[in-house]
Amino acid sequence: MLQRIKSDINKKDIVNHIKKLLGLPFSEIEKITEDVIDVVSEQLRDNKEINIKNFGKFILRLKKAREGRNPKTQEKFTISERFSISFKTSVRLKSKITE
Repeated sequence: MLQRIKSDINKKDIVNHIKKLLGLPFSEIEKITEDVIDVVSEQLRDNKEINIKNFGKFILRLKKAREGRNPKTQEKFTISERFSISFKTSVRLKSKITE
């Protein structure tokens, strides 16, 4: 059985990892990382899908309004309609993870 260890990674960790690989200044890599995040955000804001080859696809989905319930009080309430971001991994990424 495959056991997963929970490990959080943040933007700073990614920037430091790229810095070790490429040897570029931290500030330059941080700017590039911010630019990538901005491009992804803008594309999703414009209701477009983002497909990153060999990584996966980000999709903006509309979730319809629905009825929810407070588990403690059993009180019913309406969960409003909203957008949600979904991510579907590529076959290549999936195979790398399961190796």
